[in-house]
Amino acid sequence: MIAAVIAVALFVPFASSAAAARAADPVVTLRILSANGSGCPAGSSVSATVPSQEAFTVSYSQFKVLGGDYKNCLLTMQVTPPAGWTYAVYSVDNRGYAILDAGARARIQNNSWFTGFSWTLTTDGTINGPYDDFWQTTNAGPLLFAPCNRSANLNINSTVRVSGPNTSSMELFATDVRASIIYHLQWRRC
Repeated sequence: MIAAVIAVALFVPFASSAAAARAADPVVTLRILSANGSGCPAGSSVSATVPSQEAFTVSYSQFKVLGGDYKNCLLTMQVTPPAGWTYAVYSVDNRGYAILDAGARARIQNNSWFTGFSWTLTTDGTINGPYDDFWQTTNAGPLLFAPCNRSANLNINSTVRVSGPNTSSMELFATDVRASIIYHLQWRRC
């Protein structure tokens, strides 16, 4: 399992004062601590990047489900925001490819929470067959922020279920060079 460790220097435009705007660019650190489940089997790759201060992405290389089955991947991530800031995951975009026979159905569900806290966001999307194309679902949830000045890992459980014959399938990975999942962030000062 490839565990990605990404430290990206980001300009954070959410600082409101001129003094804060002149301060050195903060650094956001994102690290996958563990990846477990049938959607991210040993030998497959799971990577995470921080393309901007507004989102981070997760990509899978082997998250494919055939009809009559389901798979999941539970990621535990260490997200270190800039000093004096906290974040909430407020929206999730899931992307991939599906081939669904008539009558088949695919469902993607994401649950995320901070270690030691209850669910912070649950997203759910369904695609019905017949279908043979790229797909994307976007879901938003309540703003529940990570605790300030305290370490709390972010846990993300992604589950894909496909009903129908095994000729139907749904993939949750970057088949078209886009990220599999995009987690949109909302920031606030501690």
